[in-house]
Amino acid sequence: MKKTLLTIGAAAAVAIALPLRAQMLTPELRPFVGAYVPTGAMRDIMKSSTLFGVEGAFEVNPNFHVIGTFSWSPMHNKFTGYDENLSVYAFDVGAELGLVRALSDGWELKPFLGLGGGARQYDYKDNRFQTQSWGAGYVSAGTEFQLNVIALRMEARENFFGYRSPIANSTSTTRNDATVLFGLAYHFR
Repeated sequence: MKKTLLTIGAAAAVAIALPLRAQMLTPELRPFVGAYVPTGAMRDIMKSSTLFGVEGAFEVNPNFHVIGTFSWSPMHNKFTGYDENLSVYAFDVGAELGLVRALSDGWELKPFLGLGGGARQYDYKDNRFQTQSWGAGYVSAGTEFQLNVIALRMEARENFFGYRSPIANSTSTTRNDATVLFGLAYHFR
């Protein structure tokens, strides 16, 4: 399952990148920190947590970006006795569509909407539970405040993913949660 998800993710990245290779793309690096907030049925299983990660992006034009994201969250679930008993890794590719508005003193406001998909991996520290990998998708909204090549960035994501409790006799379901990301963006020129 893990190999299948990674293969699908790599194929999607190549499919997006091939039509773009002939265009002049501007790369961006976007480190972030944030909050993971379980919603719906996930609130009964997981606790809120911090989130760390990085995005790489290519600016196709000022209003369209192709992105890849990796994040890690040291989580606490509610069914084992360990503290920080679970690491959740997320890998995805996506796109952002936005606007650019000039502000005073060279600042630019760049609100955006995003959409993407990839995989999520649950790595339990308790040896009784197996590592699991599931498909995932997201929708996002956010903004950047950019001055020259540096930007302050805020993003909120609603994530949708497969999940199955590692406790015996559970079935897989589609779940959701939210993440709020704060970071910087460096626009290479």
